[in-house]
Amino acid sequence: MSKQELKTCVETILPSLNAVVEGQSVHPKALDFDGWKFCFPYCLDRQKRPSKKKELVGRIYGVPFTYKFSCSRCGQSMSIHKFLEERFPLVYEAYRRDKAKDSREKSVAKQDFQPRFPRD
Repeated sequence: MSKQELKTCVETILPSLNAVVEGQSVHPKALDFDGWKFCFPYCLDRQKRPSKKKELVGRIYGVPFTYKFSCSRCGQSMSIHKFLEERFPLVYEAYRRDKAKDSREKSVAKQDFQPRFPRD
């Protein structure tokens, strides 16, 4: 699966990364480069002050061939695959099915190989 297909998965979950703090919705924000900032779901509940809860400290950003997920407040970091698996299992299962389908198509293409033996 290409990075573009993974980006589509991330864009699918972006509306779910909205946070509601004291009745106000805090939306993810696109970064200047390939990525997004949002309220980090893992350490959001540990913050006492509403201003701290509203901080966009979680980041999903592009690295070669994939995306990375991290928090600048608590320092937690993981691959986007692990993040999707933990927080959005249905999106992750769809991603895995597409990935398995791609690998099956590639293996079928390899099975169509016809060897050419030299004639004596």
